[in-house]
Amino acid sequence: LPMAWYSLMPYAFIEYSKSIIYSISFSSNFFFYITGLDYGAVSGLLKPLLHTWSLSVEEQFYIIFPFFLIMIIKFSEKRLFFLILLIGILSLIFAQFLYFINNSLNFYLLPSRVWELLLGSLIFIYQKNKTYKISNTFSDIICFIGLILILISFSIFYETDPSPSIKSLTPVLGAALIILFAKKEAIVTKLMSNKIILSIGLISYSLYLFHYPIFAFVRNNRLAQNITDHFFVAIIIFGVSYFSYYFVERPFRDKNK
Repeated sequence: LPMAWYSLMPYAFIEYSKSIIYSISFSSNFFFYITGLDYGAVSGLLKPLLHTWSLSVEEQFYIIFPFFLIMIIKFSEKRLFFLILLIGILSLIFAQFLYFINNSLNFYLLPSRVWELLLGSLIFIYQKNKTYKISNTFSDIICFIGLILILISFSIFYETDPSPSIKSLTPVLGAALIILFAKKEAIVTKLMSNKIILSIGLISYSLYLFHYPIFAFVRNNRLAQNITDHFFVAIIIFGVSYFSYYFVERPFRDKNK
């Protein structure tokens, strides 16, 4: 907030203050849609809290989904997997339909995104009930395919072709395959479990929280003019994220505190 007061013009500062209120009430996705902001637009790069749209979508899901689960388990627990799968498919169809009608609404709306989150639920249910074992070779092949799908997604998405859509299945399925079939002894798992990657993974939530506002304030004040400047900004982001992880996240997760 002090950085925003110092660096933003009055109108932008008022809008930023509103985005704070919407973000802590898990509704910033609606705020940024109503204000007519397209994610990926140049103007969006100057909005410090634009990235909180996804946190709002997640929290809306986390609030609604438990009640949905209770209802299904109460009446038909055996059909839980198939009902979640059906809703996920309908959500993906809805996203593809809305993709052609209103890209911005499609991007920010929970019903368009719920299939991505439900896939995680399906993975959990599947892994809870699976009884067979897989070989390290099979694990490597499937995880490698998953990794390739994630890497391919870097080249098939463009600013003029926003998600979600059928194409969004590429990185989502890639991640799902790795989660489903990774084994500690497999080569791909070992490569992805080195200390550097794990240390970044630990602070990934803090990195997500802080990278966008810091970059936005840097852009608003034109502080980074070359590669060296951007390198120092990256160091600051990592430093703030590590501080946040060890002095905010971890203490708050300690039930004894």
